[in-house]
Amino acid sequence: MNPMMKFENISGMLNPSVSIFKTWKGLFSDTLVMEVQVFNTLFGIFVILHGLVHLWFMVLSFGWVEFQQDMGWTGKSWLFSGWMSDAVLNPLAGISFILSAIGFVISGIGVFTDAAWTNTALLVTSIFSSLVLIIFWDGATKLIVQKGLIGLLINIGIIALITLRN
Repeated sequence: MNPMMKFENISGMLNPSVSIFKTWKGLFSDTLVMEVQVFNTLFGIFVILHGLVHLWFMVLSFGWVEFQQDMGWTGKSWLFSGWMSDAVLNPLAGISFILSAIGFVISGIGVFTDAAWTNTALLVTSIFSSLVLIIFWDGATKLIVQKGLIGLLINIGIIALITLRN
């Protein structure tokens, strides 16, 4: 390497108007991109796991496990139980919870891939899931956390996040 070129490189690095700002800007933008990718990965995992929790309510709806008082969903609905038989209500609830789970898994994949449709899918799924949790809630506040309160709050948080971002 020519000693004169080496001097020019060093003087360019020492000159604050030359490459230092560009280097720091590049470093920060790379870090920001990496932080966004990490956030998207963690959020995508969270969304998928949130969706998979809906499968527990599906299991309860179809009666695949013996019902225990502290399990959560009782198989009753404050809206439907008065006029709909359990033979219709429980499969309807089970299918609704399956659709919610599928929606969240697909939305989580959309978060990973940064797909253009992700916000719409996540918003629609969160609203649908919230309606399902509210409609198939038995109306009692006993064991409300096991009956989906945390899931409902997560849905509301997702709806707020998407709404405020747009």
